[in-house]
Amino acid sequence: TKQYPAALSAYRRALAHWRGAPIIRFNRGITYLHLKRYPQAEDDFRGAVTKSPAFGAAWNNLAVVQVRRGHYPKALRSLQHALRRRMRSPAVWNNLGAVYLLLRRPADARRAFERALKLSPGYVPAWRNLELLRTTAQGQVPPPQLVLASRDGRTLGR
Repeated sequence: TKQYPAALSAYRRALAHWRGAPIIRFNRGITYLHLKRYPQAEDDFRGAVTKSPAFGAAWNNLAVVQVRRGHYPKALRSLQHALRRRMRSPAVWNNLGAVYLLLRRPADARRAFERALKLSPGYVPAWRNLELLRTTAQGQVPPPQLVLASRDGRTLGR
């Protein structure tokens, strides 16, 4: 409901009872992500994957925050972790393609977007990013309209 201060307060209380609980850290990380408080979001997603290394959605969201902070190689590593846990996630493949574009690896980006669409043919973020790739000259800095997908189902522009 976008009541972020109340959510942060509730997560703080929950963490007092269940110290370091990965799902609480994950949910609070999403709140920080929407507030554009990226250092705090990154800390929470990293805390979630430290406690629960198989938490693929937390790896994905950690990568989204790392992209926001301009840490593209770190985002690539986080998405590789996510793919080891969630190979059938079009969102993770889409985000991998976006990171490849940011790293100026258009062929890898195309393959990742196509993999997302193979898993989910109607997946709009991958369609949009693939179209951006097609209209972007090779080696050119990717356009700011790249679409990333966070675990809560929302799409976020770069």
